[in-house]
Amino acid sequence: RFDCASLQELKLVKETLPKDINYKDSIIYANPCKSYTDLEYAQKEVNSPTTVVDSFEELDKLVDIKYEGGALVRISVDDKGSKIPFSGKFGLHPEKVSDLAKYAKTKHIELKGISFHVGSGGNDGKIYYKSIQIAKQLNSMLQTLKHPANIVDIGGGTMDFTILEKDESLFQIKHSEGLNTIGGNNFTQLIVDDIKSVINCNCND
Repeated sequence: RFDCASLQELKLVKETLPKDINYKDSIIYANPCKSYTDLEYAQKEVNSPTTVVDSFEELDKLVDIKYEGGALVRISVDDKGSKIPFSGKFGLHPEKVSDLAKYAKTKHIELKGISFHVGSGGNDGKIYYKSIQIAKQLNSMLQTLKHPANIVDIGGGTMDFTILEKDESLFQIKHSEGLNTIGGNNFTQLIVDDIKSVINCNCND
């Protein structure tokens, strides 16, 4: 799915995707602090995609406009090692997710999983691992409360993959997927750095 953090990104993805695609199943509106105007655009123009909440106030906005796309719960994680941390501004403490989930149930808002962001410029894979383990545990808890929670969104936009085949000194592209004009730069760079270390490549292109 496309991880859209703003109204502008929602519009860009809508313009980029084929007209006959189901936007609701292709987008996560990942901004945890949205205006009513932006939510109404998501509701009317892209068929209420799954969004993100990190507080009772944000969940109440969905209730107020009768938003039917459901939501992920954005949690705070250990991102102090990143260049631009976000957990000081966004994210519900994991211990409070149960209270929000029970409240959401009374308001008929489906919680479909957990979202987090380790911050921009982070390069510690252990933080991803630890955060994913927390998200999995929280999803299990949400399921016990009868929420359809089966998504773990690690944030950061899109990712682009290319499968290469090496023939002596030549590389041939076998398959490529993704949109390299929309997000994912930091996460993609981590993959590139790891591959370069494996093949002992000193190239910068």
